[in-house]
Amino acid sequence: MHKVTKDALTLIIFSAVASIASYFYTFAMARMLSIEEYSLLYSIIALTYILTIPQETIRTVISVYTTKYNVKKQNGKIKGLMNFFLKRMFIFSIILFVIFLALSPLLVGLFHTNYWILIAAGTVLIFSFILPVIWGIYQGLGKFKALGINNSIEGLLKLGIGILLVSILPVTIKIYGALVAAPISILLAFLVGIFSFGFLKKFKAEKVKEDFKRYSLATFVIFGLVTIMYSVDIIMARYFLSPKTAGIYAGISLICKAFFFIATGTKRAMMPNLSAGNEKKQEGECQKILKKISLMMLILFVSAFVLFWIFPEQIVHVVLGERYNLAIPYLKYMIIAIAFFSFGNLLVYYNLAINKNKMMTARILASAAFLEIVLLILFHKSLMSFIIILMIIYALLFFAMLTITIIQPRHAEKEKKEFQELKKWWGKRYKRIKR
Repeated sequence: MHKVTKDALTLIIFSAVASIASYFYTFAMARMLSIEEYSLLYSIIALTYILTIPQETIRTVISVYTTKYNVKKQNGKIKGLMNFFLKRMFIFSIILFVIFLALSPLLVGLFHTNYWILIAAGTVLIFSFILPVIWGIYQGLGKFKALGINNSIEGLLKLGIGILLVSILPVTIKIYGALVAAPISILLAFLVGIFSFGFLKKFKAEKVKEDFKRYSLATFVIFGLVTIMYSVDIIMARYFLSPKTAGIYAGISLICKAFFFIATGTKRAMMPNLSAGNEKKQEGECQKILKKISLMMLILFVSAFVLFWIFPEQIVHVVLGERYNLAIPYLKYMIIAIAFFSFGNLLVYYNLAINKNKMMTARILASAAFLEIVLLILFHKSLMSFIIILMIIYALLFFAMLTITIIQPRHAEKEKKEFQELKKWWGKRYKRIKR
């Protein structure tokens, strides 16, 4: 079996375990909370996705540089890289949490809730940026089994703690138990992960002098836009639709986006292999890896579509319960939208891993995110209108990314110029908004 296929299958299996645990948590909350409370919980989770945008950037940057050091057997630099990011990410987490506390009163009206529920939700920010450091090291070292186990631990802990707290707390405060389960599970998974790097103790941490800003800014912008694209619809549904209808939409989104997150495991397996291939100038090998992952994802989404076409009622009843019967007709349409988004996101990962097309990728994602928000504001009458908009936007994203990946290849020596152009592009837009 080819290495990338083995790595991808390992991550698919463990990502499935982690996703199943995470989704069982969400499914359990859908059953244990009222539809209105579940809508609030899921929309707050969508907000935390946006607030934790740097997570994927941190993980990707650390993975790429860990792969680079690992290829050169520079274990001291790997240790130095880990120490460098852990210190800075913990400080960043505290600062972000304080900012969230200050802004929470402004979000009360948006979510139609109270201040204390938002504070409980914000506690996840304290630990959300240290766990990706551990996962990035795992990924860069190619320790996909260890990565999958740690990922699964976090998901299983959230499931167990969430069910326990919601079960024992009074009806009026059950949602608090659902919210604090996440930060507790993240902290425990981090502690398990950090102890697994005992083999680095024998190496002296070397100071890392890399220019992380050059790679991190583009990665941050790109993953930030990706996160906004798969989160903003939930927040807007909560704002524009009735609480019950928003809860139904959250259920549809929950089931279908499970496949997006499972597919993300294959992309993460692809990243270090592509980075190593790019480091060794093996362009043909990188293309083979992309084709293998694309085939695996195609099988995944075709299978999902068939299931949603033949057994939609059974799936909704098992996952969400009979209260969500209104979601049944929409699953087969939403999974098409999520498939387009997943393949578009695959090409985003591919271009980042081989260090090409970052400028064009950022522009495409920014345009797609802007168009998605505008169309959802203008056409938000029903569940189907939300889904049709996502289908159109995600399809456009996929075909645009496919075009620049195939037709407009960039060369690594142009990356510095690309980075400067990216800063100027965002600078101009900031000035326009400021005016």
